[in-house]
Amino acid sequence: MLDVLRNNIKTLISAIEDCRDRKQILPCLTLIYCGIDIVASLEKNKGEGTASAFQRWTNNYLLPEKIFGCSSKDLYGARCGVVHTFSSASDYSRIGKARQIIYAWGKASANDLQRIAKTIKRNDIVIHLDELITSYKNGVNNFFSELSKDPERVKMVTNNAGLWFTNMDISKVKNALNIFDNLPDT
Repeated sequence: MLDVLRNNIKTLISAIEDCRDRKQILPCLTLIYCGIDIVASLEKNKGEGTASAFQRWTNNYLLPEKIFGCSSKDLYGARCGVVHTFSSASDYSRIGKARQIIYAWGKASANDLQRIAKTIKRNDIVIHLDELITSYKNGVNNFFSELSKDPERVKMVTNNAGLWFTNMDISKVKNALNIFDNLPDT
């Protein structure tokens, strides 16, 4: 099961990087934040909300304060803004629970954008897209590395994962159909 999960996340990361390379920034951000949701959901406690699981995973694996100078609430607010409205604004930012995040990408400098935000008296956080992608990839690698050493966590993740989609060669489907077609009638 862990191999299927890891392979699906690898293909997601490949899609994230492909979007970045094609300068499809909003789809890239959407995939990153959905990717965080997906991995965070694997250790979601019964009755726990998405926001709590997302923030716990980002605190444990993205280290937002150390890397980006923001909180996990800021990232959750950014996730809500991007995923729901393709913007930096969210309910979290509107009620003051989170600062808005804006993104530098390509050759743009996060520091330059931060200076502009400060000059126009905005309290936005600026993150370079490449740093967010790298942080997500490192977080996923650390997550799976830790997970593989803890059978109890593996059990929880396997239960929470349920049935994930996986790529399957058409020959496997045809082999399964052949077996089913040749079963004796009961």
